[in-house]
Amino acid sequence: MPRRLVPALLAMAAIAVAIGLAACGDDNDKVDGVTAVEANCGDVQYSGSGTASKLIVSDLPLQGDSAERSKQQNDAIVQELARKGWQAGTKTQVSFQACDDSLESTGEWDENLCRSNAQAYAGNPDVIGVIGTYNSGCAAIEIPVLNKAPGGGLAMVSPGNTYVCLTEPGSICKPNFETNRTKVMRNPLSLPE
Repeated sequence: MPRRLVPALLAMAAIAVAIGLAACGDDNDKVDGVTAVEANCGDVQYSGSGTASKLIVSDLPLQGDSAERSKQQNDAIVQELARKGWQAGTKTQVSFQACDDSLESTGEWDENLCRSNAQAYAGNPDVIGVIGTYNSGCAAIEIPVLNKAPGGGLAMVSPGNTYVCLTEPGSICKPNFETNRTKVMRNPLSLPE
């Protein structure tokens, strides 16, 4: 066998072994210390030191016209978690899992996915918060479910909801397909005299 074929054969053998190992799977959705959400979600991500003990999820439309924007939001979440050492506060190591509330066939959020995702978040004791939804209609479905999560409910922070009624106690929030705008203002009674 010519000598210059030996390195090429060794490289090809290494690639074949790597592909074979990858095909066997390595449970990427498992991070020691947390249970992955069993919903329409990707793998759990964690690059901190030690063991993660809590989980933050995003609930965004990962398909259709919103896919790129949602990917950028998830990338920003991971970047910020990495910047903070995958830590919440001074002692809690947190992992991240991106979840999808959109249908492959339409690329739009789906009422049933929103509901089942929220039920999965609320039923997972490792989940401490939800970043999303992007669509107010989906949030209107998820908020009542998240509010009833064992242990007092789950926090939700949205990058895009605009329905004012989402934060009004006892309101029934229904889309009217008009643009809603809100402005947060300081309480005039709290201003110094």
